[in-house]
Amino acid sequence: MASVVKGFQLVFAVVRIKCFQAYKAVFRGPDPPPRPQFDLIAAGLSGTGKTTVLSSLCGEENSNPEPTNGFAIKAAQLDQVIFNVKELGGSDKFRPYWDKYYNAEVDGLVRLALSQRHYNGTARRFKHWQTQCCLCVGVYAGCNSRSISH
Repeated sequence: MASVVKGFQLVFAVVRIKCFQAYKAVFRGPDPPPRPQFDLIAAGLSGTGKTTVLSSLCGEENSNPEPTNGFAIKAAQLDQVIFNVKELGGSDKFRPYWDKYYNAEVDGLVRLALSQRHYNGTARRFKHWQTQCCLCVGVYAGCNSRSISH
């Protein structure tokens, strides 16, 4: 008797799934229009909070971020747009390679700095990028993830 009941439950579950799939196929609305995508570079000196900002933007939990070695790519999917962000490591050994990541495909640059001195100190490096980018944003953040108490 128990096996007959389980058999009916299985058949009923399969019928429900197939009915739902048919309903979706018939009454599904039009596909939403594709969101535009932009390729951005996030750069700044080591410890400026690039990873923390990008993790927050992507909705990820990142309570103990590690320094970025080389680069990291994150896709920030917002309501109207998708930002594909290449975060460049800010330590002394990676800074000489920053220019290698900028090319004609990049739509914008986001610079992060903890102080006005850091912001001004990286200005020379980004001067030629800023003349070629359609979007260039400078962010002066007063704190990073280490200065926020948990």
